[in-house]
Amino acid sequence: MQDISGVGVQEANASALANERNKNARNTNKPLYIVRTEDPSKTKKIRILAAIEIREEPVTLDITGFDVDNETQSTLTNLTDALEYVNEGKVKIIKTKIPWARIIELENRSYKRKAR
Repeated sequence: MQDISGVGVQEANASALANERNKNARNTNKPLYIVRTEDPSKTKKIRILAAIEIREEPVTLDITGFDVDNETQSTLTNLTDALEYVNEGKVKIIKTKIPWARIIELENRSYKRKAR
């Protein structure tokens, strides 16, 4: 994997992405997360990620996903939507570690609330 502009951010290679897609095709119950973080390197100061996979560690949150904007994140409702968006070639899958202190919000998009 090669390092791309940013500390701890790596571009996922093609075989890893293909393996991830195959795992996700078999497991439709896998959740999609929208992660909002503080990003001091950007002018907007908030970074929004669609996370395909999350691994919790004591100090960091390991995320495999892609950057999204406000309009795009509102259209992503499940993992299938996210993978279709990636297949269109508009984004690149990245792996990054974000300290817990920088996490603003972690939203599970696969959870469906019952109507009353």
